[in-house]
Amino acid sequence: MVNRNLSIVVMLFAALLGCAKDMNADDYKEIQRKRDVAKLQPAVGTYTGTLNSLKTGVNLGAVKMKIEVDTKSQGDSGDPGRAVGKTVLKTDLEFKGALSATATASDGYFDPTTGHFNTMINIKRLAAVPTLPIPPEAAIAIDGLINPDGSFSGSIYGKEGNVEYKEDGASFHLQRSGPSLEEINKASAPDQGLFFTQANYAGGSTFMTARDDNGKFVVKPVNLVLLKPSRSPPEQDFVELLLPTKPVIATLNFSDSMRLQFSNAVLDRRTGLLGGDAVIQQTSSSGSRYEGTLSLHCKIKADSGGYDCGLRTNSSTAEVAKIKVLPVERPTEPSVPLKSKPNAFIYFGRGQFPKQVGDKIVMTWSRIKFLVTYKGKTLDEEILDMVLPTHEKVIQVSFGFRDRPSAGGNPSWSSVRFDDANDELSATGPGIVPGSTMTLQCQGFTFDNPKLGYDFSCTYTNSVIGTQCPLELKGR
Repeated sequence: MVNRNLSIVVMLFAALLGCAKDMNADDYKEIQRKRDVAKLQPAVGTYTGTLNSLKTGVNLGAVKMKIEVDTKSQGDSGDPGRAVGKTVLKTDLEFKGALSATATASDGYFDPTTGHFNTMINIKRLAAVPTLPIPPEAAIAIDGLINPDGSFSGSIYGKEGNVEYKEDGASFHLQRSGPSLEEINKASAPDQGLFFTQANYAGGSTFMTARDDNGKFVVKPVNLVLLKPSRSPPEQDFVELLLPTKPVIATLNFSDSMRLQFSNAVLDRRTGLLGGDAVIQQTSSSGSRYEGTLSLHCKIKADSGGYDCGLRTNSSTAEVAKIKVLPVERPTEPSVPLKSKPNAFIYFGRGQFPKQVGDKIVMTWSRIKFLVTYKGKTLDEEILDMVLPTHEKVIQVSFGFRDRPSAGGNPSWSSVRFDDANDELSATGPGIVPGSTMTLQCQGFTFDNPKLGYDFSCTYTNSVIGTQCPLELKGR
């Protein structure tokens, strides 16, 4: 009897070994996959509910999370009807509030024992502006508990690199097979002011580089407009509801033709700071060349919602303008004044010029009157002159003799380059004698009031005589 039972056991064992021989590695993976699916199944479903700011409790909008089992392929079993790979939870997120957005997380985690669920959605940020001073990638993190009764509660927040902004995120309270997003928003309207496509402000700009006839700093009306970058995808807009930093296009409008645009500006909602840079490369109608980088830095005013701003250049840390603006629904375009009157500056001095004495040419000193005229400027040129005080200007220069007539007229140049950075004047133009040329080179020149007695020197050359004539000038 014992031998018979033993034989039966041996036969059963041999049969099991035979079955095992028929199973390969992919078969075992398939068995494991089915076990994994069974563990993840309690998380599967479509959940809907609301998002509320963790800081303020404000209703951000309605959200839907569709969680389903998915398989990431990791190999080929040879059987077209059987997938071999890693079993994961895929989450499709849909949000409707002040904006609408969808996003997908492809690899979620779920613990069937505790109900703990988390996943991550990676977002690329505004590739249209490569100079944007914020990380090019961000993420939406979802963390919560899925309960046996079908409720799903937790938090959703933004990440930049390894930095988590949980305090700027939102809580969610969802229910499996709950009402639609439209029904939720109808019952509990979300705050529409949390996201904007445009924000308008109006006020004035005080320029610290120029004074009016009364000795006061020049003030010009200005509008500040903040725009949502037009190319930002919806999922980026959504993640920025959960992050403290937001890319914006900031524009200072002085007129319909004079706008300074800071396309890489960033608004930090935690600190209330707004900042960005603008590269200026522009030639005016009169030929003046403007080049430089302007930096805008603003701080929001908690009491009014406006901004106090400053403008700096890349060549100086001192502010060239101070700006104060308040929020408005629709800003009125600042009025454009007529072209300003020319500014004329007169200097007196002496110059050494060749003179025929008998059969010789000798250099003699003569008294001269030196006139510098800065042409009437448009508003564009006036603003650029004040925000970029060290640049190249185009002016007019002439001089005449005070103690003797000038044969054929006085030397004059209608287009003289003034290098404000190095206090230099330079010009070349047609001479008084047909076919001749005249050049002028001055050092130490500024637009300071000549009555202050400011001195500078020049060299005048006429191709007819070919001699360099020194000029020494000062204010009255």
